[in-house]
Amino acid sequence: MPPLETKARTPSSQLIGVLEAPRRAEPADVPELVRVLAQSFDDDPYINWIVGTHGRRAARIERLFAITLESLSNDLRDTYTIEGSKGCVVWKHSRDCKLPLWRELALLPAFCRVGGVLRIGELLRAFGHIDALHAKHAPEPHYFLHVIGVSPGHQGRGLGHRLLQPSLDRCDREGMAAYLETFKAKNLAFYERHGFRRVGSVELSPLPRGWLMRREPESRVS
Repeated sequence: MPPLETKARTPSSQLIGVLEAPRRAEPADVPELVRVLAQSFDDDPYINWIVGTHGRRAARIERLFAITLESLSNDLRDTYTIEGSKGCVVWKHSRDCKLPLWRELALLPAFCRVGGVLRIGELLRAFGHIDALHAKHAPEPHYFLHVIGVSPGHQGRGLGHRLLQPSLDRCDREGMAAYLETFKAKNLAFYERHGFRRVGSVELSPLPRGWLMRREPESRVS
């Protein structure tokens, strides 16, 4: 029997091929994926800032991710899940990141239910600030990693890598950069292992501190 070290050298791209690959999410997956994302982001400083401290916090976090999957994912066009709906990733092309004004207005009541009517001005200012930083640090066409989460009971098993890698491979094939924002310091090492580098930060009170990261496409030698 070969030593365990030999098995560990198997390239991750080959491992993904052996394991079940992520598949595009379907409308029937949304209720379960909402729950998975809500559980995954339960301790996220930015999500908790958005929903605030008034009652029914867990329900409001789920409502936020329902908005994400039902209204901000381009009909799940670039949303993927893994076997058993244990995780979810939502990508967006940069051209789809900015919503038309009429759609932003249509979503206002939903965000009021998430963050509270009295905080809607504060929320919109924060969203606008983060959008401006996005435009500054990734002005060219690129792919935006809108959200990625794995069910807490299945974290640490490589599912995040399996969800992320196929789309990063596409970025490399198409010569496209990838961009993301994270508000959890412990996430930085995970993204850095996948080629992302810090390019800026969110420093706007009363927002929690956040980090802006982008990944340049890797050239492939055929």
